[in-house]
Amino acid sequence: MPDQSDMTPEPSSQTTETQPAPKADAPAPGSSDTNSSTTESPSKPDDGSLLNPKVDEAKPDGEQTDGAEPEGEPPANAAMFGAPAEDAEYELSGLPEGMTIDVAALAAVTPLARELNLSNEGLSKLAGVYTESVLPSVQQQMTDDLASRAAQVSKDWATDARASVVGGTNAAGEPVEADQIYAGRSLAEVQQVSAKALDRLGGEGFREFLDQHGLGNHPQMLRFAFAVGNAIGEDTSFERGGGTPAAPLTREEKYYGKPA
Repeated sequence: MPDQSDMTPEPSSQTTETQPAPKADAPAPGSSDTNSSTTESPSKPDDGSLLNPKVDEAKPDGEQTDGAEPEGEPPANAAMFGAPAEDAEYELSGLPEGMTIDVAALAAVTPLARELNLSNEGLSKLAGVYTESVLPSVQQQMTDDLASRAAQVSKDWATDARASVVGGTNAAGEPVEADQIYAGRSLAEVQQVSAKALDRLGGEGFREFLDQHGLGNHPQMLRFAFAVGNAIGEDTSFERGGGTPAAPLTREEKYYGKPA
């Protein structure tokens, strides 16, 4: 029979090693330490988008990279610019027929034309537009203003002349007394005597001239005409009418009348 002592199991030759206890702050096995490492984010492109990033490639020779317009055909108005040399004068061309260049006006506008870098063609075009479109309007406005002022002046003269005959207030609002030369006559009487002188010495043409320019209303013109009309007096048979001077009466005709 086999000996039972031989049946006793022998202790295992393998020794169980004791694993050290994990530290309290140590990460669990298999987990990543988010505190000990920094997560790198993808860099943001300088321009464009993720699907269309900016590509910084070398530009071909001659290509503009500073935002300037590429070289090409000159602009349509290129001939309008480029001032003449400092020692050269502007030469205008293409002006309306009959238009002459005002030398003084050209000299006055030259500094501005050079500042704007206008060429001869550019200044000529500007002068043409001014001559055809602006100048006529300016001239018409000046003519209207002068006519309006002349009409007002003539009206003021008439007020002054009326006041000098019958007294009253002149155009300036000042009180005046009647001129003694009129000897208290009415305005209508003074006009009649003055008209006789004008017809005798000047005729209808002269009267129309005075009326056209407003000079017939001037106080001194009225005074002069009245004085001349008085000088003609009653010693002639002159009567207003056709404007033809009558022959002066002889001495006999003055005393005895003209023969029938």
